[in-house]
Amino acid sequence: MVKKSVTPLLPHMWDMLTEEEKLDLEREHYHVIATNADERLSAEEVVRFYRQRGDTSENRIKEFKNGFNLSYLPSSDFIANAFYFQIGVLAYNLFILFKQTLQKSWQKHTVATIRYKLYHLAGKVIKHSRKTVLKVQEEFVEIFYGIRERIYEASLE
Repeated sequence: MVKKSVTPLLPHMWDMLTEEEKLDLEREHYHVIATNADERLSAEEVVRFYRQRGDTSENRIKEFKNGFNLSYLPSSDFIANAFYFQIGVLAYNLFILFKQTLQKSWQKHTVATIRYKLYHLAGKVIKHSRKTVLKVQEEFVEIFYGIRERIYEASLE
């Protein structure tokens, strides 16, 4: 069982509550977590595990909706919407795979942040001697080479 304390109210809000609401806020609230987890886990570890799971799921849903434009479905046709959603899930999974090739400090970023850091950078396209070259700041060249190396190493595994 988990004892949950109630968030304190602002002083002027207390006067706006009914007597029943005030009594409900004053008593302690308990929540039960039923699990079939391994018996070797302590109660604290089970609570930490389930709280972490919820946070992760909520963040994934938020990333689907905001980062991959899956907050709405574009059609009234079920099959078309299912196809649209599957493409979004595939893009999300590829993005997660791509994030594993990034440096550790970038792996917690959302798709919007990665997009901003990698794709919204100033550069200049130069054509010379039948070659096309993209010139960017030196720090980004190192980042891109690092990503390229890690992708190559992952392909060898």
